[in-house]
Order: sequence, then structure tokens, then C-alpha cells
Amino acid sequence: MTEPGATVAAPLLPFLEYRDVLVAQGWEDGCETRLADLLSGGIVELAHEVPPGIALAAIGGFGRRVMAIRSDVDLLFLGPPTDAGPLEARVLRPLWDAHLKVGHVSHTPRDARIFAGTRLDAISTFLTARLLTGDGEVFADFQTRFYRLLEKEHAQIVQMMGNEELERRAREPYRRIAGNLKTDRGGIRTLDMVDWRRRLFGAAGVDVEPERRDERLRRDLTRFRSALHAVAGRPVDAYEFDLRERAADWLDLDPPALGRSILEARTGAEWLVDALWPQVGGKTDQQPGRTVDLETLHPDRRRRFHRIDAAGGIAPAMPDWERLRDLPHAVPFHEYAVGDHILAAVDQAFGLLAGTEDPMVREALDDLDRPERLVWAAWLHDVGKGLEGDHSRVGAGRLPELCRSLGLTADEELLTAIVENHLLLADLATRHDLDDPRVLTWAADRIGDLTTLRFLFLLTVADSRATGTDTWSPWRAELVRRAYRRMERELNRRMMPEEAKVAVLVDRVVAASEGSVDRSEAMVHLAGFGEVYRMGHAPEEILDHIRLSREPLGVGGVTVHVSAGIPARVIVMATDRPRLLLAVAGVITLSRLSIVDARFATRSDGRVFDTFDVVKVDGGGIDGGDARNLSERLAHTIRRGFDLATEVAAKRHDYRATERAGIEPVIRARRLPDGGGIVEIECADRVGLLFDVAEAFNAFGMPVVRARIDTRGGVAYDSFHVDRLPTPTDALIERLRAAAS
Repeated sequence: MTEPGATVAAPLLPFLEYRDVLVAQGWEDGCETRLADLLSGGIVELAHEVPPGIALAAIGGFGRRVMAIRSDVDLLFLGPPTDAGPLEARVLRPLWDAHLKVGHVSHTPRDARIFAGTRLDAISTFLTARLLTGDGEVFADFQTRFYRLLEKEHAQIVQMMGNEELERRAREPYRRIAGNLKTDRGGIRTLDMVDWRRRLFGAAGVDVEPERRDERLRRDLTRFRSALHAVAGRPVDAYEFDLRERAADWLDLDPPALGRSILEARTGAEWLVDALWPQVGGKTDQQPGRTVDLETLHPDRRRRFHRIDAAGGIAPAMPDWERLRDLPHAVPFHEYAVGDHILAAVDQAFGLLAGTEDPMVREALDDLDRPERLVWAAWLHDVGKGLEGDHSRVGAGRLPELCRSLGLTADEELLTAIVENHLLLADLATRHDLDDPRVLTWAADRIGDLTTLRFLFLLTVADSRATGTDTWSPWRAELVRRAYRRMERELNRRMMPEEAKVAVLVDRVVAASEGSVDRSEAMVHLAGFGEVYRMGHAPEEILDHIRLSREPLGVGGVTVHVSAGIPARVIVMATDRPRLLLAVAGVITLSRLSIVDARFATRSDGRVFDTFDVVKVDGGGIDGGDARNLSERLAHTIRRGFDLATEVAAKRHDYRATERAGIEPVIRARRLPDGGGIVEIECADRVGLLFDVAEAFNAFGMPVVRARIDTRGGVAYDSFHVDRLPTPTDALIERLRAAAS
């Protein structure tokens, strides 16, 4: 909107007032041209009488007469600098006073030709030049000189154009949903290539339709940019998550429809460029994993993944591709469109098959027959998205038809199980309580066998890496590895009698100790806990507890041990007491750390062994010095019982500007048969969130048995297994919603 109290030159008022009307009322057809025309008229009035030998031209989007609400105002002054100076002052100062973002260059026609040279940015800008006012002969002289340059450098300019698009795709191999509609893949700059080609050399052989598809796409992208400008109140060109709902409302659309329309426009822009520059579209075949002879994947049927790119050449290999290619994800931690995410997962799968530094991945691959089937799992895992219902189950229902189409009937059962359960390991790692035997039984029943488990683990790695930059952080990778090992142990354990299961666990603890713990000590320790503890803790964790239990409790009945790493392991051994989670959460918050996993256990002698996995807020590890400081502060706080609420509130206030806005908390509470329950919280992540949630649990007298803390894309997905769940749960849910807001 026009800045309050600003002094605006009268010639600019029609443009500014019309822009304010658009911001308030929404888009109207043709407004991108009317904005340019009103601004053109205002600038001509500001220029007034232009002396001979001087010309003023609009360039860029302004020159094309296609402007978004807060587009730059780009101008070209032609003539001797000394003569053009007064004109520049008359025009530019009022534009600046109106808070318009102005870009301008000043040249003589000859200097403009030299300035362009072989600079693609200057060439693209000057191609759009439109005379506003002044000496028409000077403007004609500029155009003549400029087009002679273009004719002379024809071959080099074409090569430069293709190289620029190749560089754009190399920077962004998969289209980001939050991409910049001006500069990223399939944006305005991509469409500029089609416009340049037509203006320079014609566009023979390109299907532009009678009304020119590129011009229609440009107006669509300008409309989407205007929506972002209107709701943000500034020239934002990136389709950021926080703006999507408001931008869709401004355009009278729903967010999924707007997201799909944007992606379809970007796909259309790339199609046109691929038709003009075969070296651009053809390059995708050379990217790792993008072309594969499927004879190596399925010996009895030869097919090809043709070109797996935005041009849609993959359609014969998957009928669903047209639906998936431009489908937006609805959650912020997914960086890419569904189609691009699938391509990224395929590339990640090929990367795992080609070799990896991760020993657990190598082990899983070595234990599989025909591990290359992972590529098919990656290609098919999200085929159910965009259809009604849970996409994993819906996708599994599509597998029989797709397997017949792809010649994969022999692998139909395995691929169906993988697609249906492809989120299971990630959910077990971050949202379920693996200490609960019922969870283990349920998960093992769904997975069925070790072959399926290993493919699920490998697909989880590929899928997570293909999702976004913060989805496969070191600590999240570690949680998935633990869930994989836990399910591997459970599937192996199922084949043993009960007494053998305990004996095997004791043997594993003793082996992990490398002789420092004998069988009798391990048996005595395990006898103090129930099956939940034995099933829910890895041998290495049990070994840590045994070693710590050899030490006498410290002052105040508390001993804290912190091991550096990613994540760092915090073990609190203490006499049982209330508010322990609250104290730990407070210290962690004040230390700018995050708890990513928490397990709570009480031995029959009343000694508590609570284990927390901790990382820095950026996902990094904790070194030895930080570990010692954290250990001392935790022990001191737990012993003294200090109230940390005031300090946490101050820390929260200091970091309030970094918090993600626009996400309403979602609270779910599910009662278990034993009177306990599972509480899930989905909300914007922020400093002090866990502390506030722990206070709410404490207020309702609800001991936490297990906590899984997961943050992706600035959103917290936290799950708590509690010992008691109140009846009814309405008051608890309201308290938690307030804590999570």
C-alpha cells in the first residue's frame, strides 16, 4: 500500500491508488497491463518536455507491459549523460519518494550497444525496451545498433541462453515448492528465453498456440507473484509456506489449487525451453540416476525410464505420472513437488546402490538379494499421493496394476508391502514408543520379515534425504537406525523361546562390555525391570545403565552423566522424584539444546534411569566441554529444585522473532487399555516448547514414560507416552494447546 504520510507526485497517484485497490480487493484480469500503462502515463507526465537527443524507455517487465503489484520499475535513459541528468532527476526522485524500487541505466545509443556486448543480462533487458517519451530517432538508433550486435553474435548468444538454463537446473535439480517465481526453475527467467528466441530469431518449430503459450504463462506467473506481493506487503517472489493460504485467498483459490497451478506453469515454461534448446532438455538423461536400462532391474522385461524430468517423458512407464508431477506437498518440511521428490528419491536410491560410507546401509544392501529393487520402491513409494485416503495404503492398492504394467509381477508382494509401510520406520523412530511391547508386536506384524525391513530402512534413507534439508539430520538418522535395529532384534527374537530371549540380551550386553560386565551382574540389573525395559533399550544403553549404577548416588541423590556426540547421551540416575522431566527440559532450553528422544525407567529398588538424547538447536553435536558443563548444571538444578520458569520465559522472549508463524497447534490424545495414553502435539517449534508442555503434564499429574521429539521445517511433531491419561481429556488438550501456541 502507499506509505502513510508520504508526499507523492500527482502524476503517480492513479498508478498507486489502483495498486492499493488491487491489494485490498484481489486480482482482476488485465491488471498486469493496466499497472504498466498507468505507470507509463505517470512517468511521461513527470518527464514533461524532453529535449531533443534524449529518449526514455521502459525495460524489463515494465517494458513488456506485464507488471506484478510490486515489480521493479526499470528505466533506460538514452542520450549524453550531461544532457539526460535533469530528466533523470525529474523522473527518478518522485519514484523514489513513492517508495518504488527503481532500476535505471543511462547510455548513449553507441554506449548501450557496447555495454550489452555479450552480457546476457543486458541483452535480455534491452530486448524489452519500449519508448515512453523523448526523441524517437535516438531510440531507433539504439535499437538498430543493438539488433546488429545480436545478428553478429547470434551463435554465441544462443549458446549463452542454453547455458544459463542449464546452470539454473543444475542449481535446482528438483523444483522447490517455495521456489522463486522470478529466478528459479520454470520461473520468469526461464520464460524470458522463449521471448528472447522469438524476438531475435523466430520460434519456428515451437508449439506456442495462436495466443502464444509463453505470454499466457508469463501472465499466470505474474498473477501468482502479485498475490505474494499483496499479502506480504513487499516484493516477495518466493512461494513461502507462511504466505500460501493468504495468497490463495487473495486469488480466490484454495492453497492446493494455487500450488498446483504454480507448478504447472513452471512445467509449461520448461517444456517450451526444452523444445527450443534440445541440449537443455536432453541433458537430464545424463544426470546420475535419471536414465536406467531396466533390464538390470528386471531381467525378463526390457524397458527404459526414458527422460525422468519435467517434460513428462516418463508417462509410459507410470500412468500416474501426469497426476503426480505437479502435485504440491501440503507440509512445510517437504521442499519439493511430489513428482520432483520422487525423482530425488530415485536418485538417492541409485546413490545408495553405487556405494555409501554408512556401514549400516552397506550391511543392509549386502544382506539383500537383488538390492536394485530399491529403485522401483523409490519410484513407486508415493504413487498414492493426490488421491483420497492415506497415501501409503492407497498407493499399495495401485501396485497390482502398476506391477503388471512395469513387468514386476514377481515382486508385487514385496513392493506392495514396502509402499504400504514406507513411513513406518520414520514414525517408529519419531512418534511411537518402542519400549511398549504392543508397539513392537504391531510393527513387526506389519513388516513381516527381515527382507522387507531392510528395504524399508534403505527406502527411509533415500526418501528422507529427498524430502528436505532438515529431514535427514544426524540425530534423525540415528533415531531411524535405532528403530531399524530394534525391529531387527524383534523379528529375530520372535523365533526364540522366552528364556532364550533374556539369555541372548544378557549375552549382547556382556559382549558390548568387552569383558567389563559379567553375566551375573547383567542378570541382576535386568531382573529389576520388566519386559518393557528389556525390549525398549538397546544392549549398549543397558550397559551404560549398569556402569552408572556402580557409582554411588551423588549429592542430593542425583548422578548425571553426559556423553558427547551427535546426539549427545544424557543419563540421569536418581532416586525417584516428581518434576524431573521439567527440570531437564528447563536446563536444555536455557542451554540452547533440543531433546530428540527420552526414555524413562525405574528399577525395583526405586532408582530412576532416565535417558535423553540431545542435540544443538541446529542439529549439531556436543563436544566434551559442553558435555561437562551440561552435566554440572543438570545435577545442580535437579538437586536444588530451582524454578526455571522465569528464565525460560526470558529466553523465549529473546528468540521470539525466529519462530514460525501461521501454524495452529494440533493436539491428539489416545487412551491405552492400561489407563495410560499417547499424546501427540504438532505445532510451530520454538524455544521453551518442551518445558511448557512438561509443565502441563505436571499440572495434571501425568508421568511421562517415553518422549519422541521431532522437528522438521520449523514444525514440531512430538509424541509422549504417559502413564495416566485424565478422563475426560478436554481440559488437558486445552492446556496443551495453550502451551504449544
